[in-house]
Amino acid sequence: MTFFATGFLTVGLVYLFNKVILAPLNNFRIIAIIPLVEESAKTLFPLFLGSSVLLNHAFFGAFEALYDFWLSGRRNSLLALGGFLGHFFFGYMTLVGFKLFDYSIAGIIFGYLPHLVWNFATVKMGEY
Repeated sequence: MTFFATGFLTVGLVYLFNKVILAPLNNFRIIAIIPLVEESAKTLFPLFLGSSVLLNHAFFGAFEALYDFWLSGRRNSLLALGGFLGHFFFGYMTLVGFKLFDYSIAGIIFGYLPHLVWNFATVKMGEY
């Protein structure tokens, strides 16, 4: 039960933060701020609530994939799959940071940096 509670808490609070606090969105917020908020939430909530960090990243990625799929009018399944796999990878990198440095902030940074690069690339691709 903790897994689902942590997952829904993460999804809900990140969505609220992105839509209300960061509105209106701009490239800087999309590239730099949103990944930091997401990686922090996807990592810290399960740590505090005793759930799996990797599964929380996967849960968030699945939710975001469904959201992207729905927003694209159910046309862009590759975007949705990329989002899911990306969040799973960010979760894996978070665990690598934990293992290497035995410190939660290092884990967040290890998840944040590839997320930042991913968002930068997707924003730049959208400009062409």
